[in-house]
Amino acid sequence: MTRQYSPKTFFRQTPNTVLKLYFEARGLALNIDWKALTPRRIEPLFDAIESLPDEVRDGVERDFGQVFDMANPRGRLLFVEQGEVLSVKLADRLADVENHYEAALIVLLDHREVFEMASNVHEMYRLGHWRNRWVGKRLHATAESEQIVAFENAMRRIYKKQGRGRNCHVDPYQRRDPLRFCYFAYPEDYPTSDIEYDADHNFKHVMRRPALENVFVYDPETGVVNISSTGSKGHKEALAEAFCKHILGLKALPPDNGQAKYDLMPVVDPAFTFPIEPGDNVERIDVKTIRLDYPDADQTRVTVNVKPNGSLNTIHNSMRRALNLSSYPLDRLHPSRAEIAIEFKPVNGKRGKRLSFPVTHPDGCGLKDDPHDQVARRILRRAKIAND
Repeated sequence: MTRQYSPKTFFRQTPNTVLKLYFEARGLALNIDWKALTPRRIEPLFDAIESLPDEVRDGVERDFGQVFDMANPRGRLLFVEQGEVLSVKLADRLADVENHYEAALIVLLDHREVFEMASNVHEMYRLGHWRNRWVGKRLHATAESEQIVAFENAMRRIYKKQGRGRNCHVDPYQRRDPLRFCYFAYPEDYPTSDIEYDADHNFKHVMRRPALENVFVYDPETGVVNISSTGSKGHKEALAEAFCKHILGLKALPPDNGQAKYDLMPVVDPAFTFPIEPGDNVERIDVKTIRLDYPDADQTRVTVNVKPNGSLNTIHNSMRRALNLSSYPLDRLHPSRAEIAIEFKPVNGKRGKRLSFPVTHPDGCGLKDDPHDQVARRILRRAKIAND
């Protein structure tokens, strides 16, 4: 669930010393006693910010809202990762700060480019509408300005067919462990208008041209590009072709390799267990739901669910009870969808993360791109469920 920014919560969590540094860096002399501020007494700071000119206050709140979004363990890891991409060593610098809020505000102040890169990658975790497309392994993904401009122009042509896409901007990023090349594309959406107050407090309609957000993530080791974009399969194929031509240097979008990316047949074997390795830091993995397709003309399907916190072989016991295996043995049924739950071990005394995601034959998977999702992907590959 996305947290909602609250100024007073932000002030209570962020150390006064780094808040003071922020306002000094912006040349804003707030007439307050910083030493007198406490988590129970932050009203002087809140009132001082409220008294700033509207344009200045809006800028401060925009910065603090971004810091608030990044003030979490994932955000801190992204700062270190994106810092390494830009040859900025942040691991030691952030190791001794008081909390995630201080870490995020320090990066905003001292390394804004790192902050913006990490913030964009963090936003990627919230996106949906992902489609996986095999394009080829170990291709060179360019970030050269000439190819980026060509890709922007191709995106404009694709969206022009929908009556939008007059402008487009693309930002390239790189991620590590494993290496992935990310491209954030922002084609112009349909114009719209809002009712708002301007700087002089006049009430009026304001025309604006919002940007759509498309993300392309290429993994050279698997040869797969993951695309987050709304639209039909054909639309995403057109986007994939533009990406292949202008970013990966291919003459055309290659045909898909024809291999199902996700095969759930191993799961229905009663002897099946997920291959967990010590470095995964996984406590347990459960299959909570499985959908089985019968080999008949009526396209019969049966979905088997289990209650939470059952034993590791609960799904197999449930299948035996729910299905007529004498008429249709398991090897005649086709598992087309499963809901998988992974429980990670506690870290630093904190409760372990729980990750649930669907896998659908042949090419659907609810995993995203954060570190826990990457662990899940590796386990699915070891189990021969994922072939991406």
